Amino acid sequence: MTRAHPEDDLQMQAADYLNLLPSIGYFGWHHVPNGGKRDPREAGRFQRMGVKAGYPDIRIDRPASSAPIGAAIELKAGKARASDAQQDWHAALYIYGVRTALCRSLDEVIAALKKWGYVR
Repeated sequence: MTRAHPEDDLQMQAADYLNLLPSIGYFGWHHVPNGGKRDPREAGRFQRMGVKAGYPDIRIDRPASSAPIGAAIELKAGKARASDAQQDWHAALYIYGVRTALCRSLDEVIAALKKWGYVR
């Protein structure tokens, strides 16, 4: 049976993990809910308020030894690909020293966090 919202399920798993991680914790990260279906008026209103297409799902603000100004993670389910806007954000953030990753499972999220020094 296929799950109705596999990316949402992955987001919730990552959120539970990040909230309990001593090196990041509840206040050291946030989710940016850019996705979802919106009618054109609401989408326009969100854009005027600063919502940016393609911004990563998870932004970690707390520094780590190898990610001095944080990290960003895009979550994808199955074989879904990153959009051009998502790829552009990853490239731009990396230029500013923000480490980025595209993850398809909680294990991949944990591996990225280990690589960046948030988890031993």
